[in-house]
Amino acid sequence: MSLKTQLCWKRTCVFLLGAAAALLISCSSGATSSCTPEQSFTGLPPITDLGPGQTYMGEAGGLYPNSSNDMPADHRAAGEAIARGMVPLNIDGAYDPTNGRIVAVNIGISLTVLVWSGWILGEPNYTEQYLVNRINSDPAKNPKLQLGKIFNTADVRWDTRDPGNPYYWTANQMLAKQEITPAQVQIAWFYPFPLIKGQNGGDYSFPAHQRWTAGAWKESLRALKQVYPNLKMVYLGTKHHTYYPPNTPGAVQDPSQHDVAWSVKWLIEDQINGEPGLNYDPSKGSVVAPWIAWGPYFWSDGPTPRAYDGFHFDCGDVSNFLARDGDFTHPGKFGIEKEAGLLFDFFRTDSTATPWYYGSGSARS
Repeated sequence: MSLKTQLCWKRTCVFLLGAAAALLISCSSGATSSCTPEQSFTGLPPITDLGPGQTYMGEAGGLYPNSSNDMPADHRAAGEAIARGMVPLNIDGAYDPTNGRIVAVNIGISLTVLVWSGWILGEPNYTEQYLVNRINSDPAKNPKLQLGKIFNTADVRWDTRDPGNPYYWTANQMLAKQEITPAQVQIAWFYPFPLIKGQNGGDYSFPAHQRWTAGAWKESLRALKQVYPNLKMVYLGTKHHTYYPPNTPGAVQDPSQHDVAWSVKWLIEDQINGEPGLNYDPSKGSVVAPWIAWGPYFWSDGPTPRAYDGFHFDCGDVSNFLARDGDFTHPGKFGIEKEAGLLFDFFRTDSTATPWYYGSGSARS
């Protein structure tokens, strides 16, 4: 196949081979690393692109049940009702229309930190890309909405299944500096930390490990409800494709980033199917978890656009600004722009988020 088009934009070269998908390599002068075709493509299907009758290793895809990317109507209606009933809370968690706030926070891995608000140190000169800055610059935003910033990054101690874990103490110390108490947190964007050796389920095969991970995340959601007693809604996510060279020892690489989407899917399905251990509805018994749903889904097969919505995550999107040359896994300027953009649009358009985002919630009776 002949080379038809060559494009260089910023630090990334894109070669389009006829109508085939793009191969990305770095054209940065002085860079010590580059993306290769082997890193760019996995051949794995995005979970969003598996329709009825299509499976991945025997498992149906789609973000929601029945190979669908649409939230079931009953679950959406429940989320909308919760969002409409959300009101500003004071530091004690009581309704306060004057001094209260509706607080949303990020909880989890470094991806949630970068996309939400950036590192607490070494912040680059593109802070306008972060979600917090985008929302705070939106004149239509609910003036009672505050985004709490949790800056925790990787630590071998972190295990969000345990409400007494040091992660929560550290997170709440950070929120306290922003004059936010745990009782004020009502919304979270959540992607738990990968569990370290000794914490995990042992079997890493698909789907066994993903089923086990879904169970572990259930424990995390119950812990979140204990730490943040007024937490009502949690939007879940997974990571983008990482561009680590194949078989890099110790690297977080695919297919793990691809496969974890099934953990989220099954976790949400269990709540939709009425599992008591994920109950959020007081009319159905003890409330032990928040209402959960998908937030934006970030994974694509390298630079190949998803059939679902055309989204793709390129080699130039995975550069750690602290490493300068890129570490293949953290979103850099362009990656943050893409992912924060998806999350920003989600909060402004999804019917389970717009009531609290724009402030259309009604006062508590």
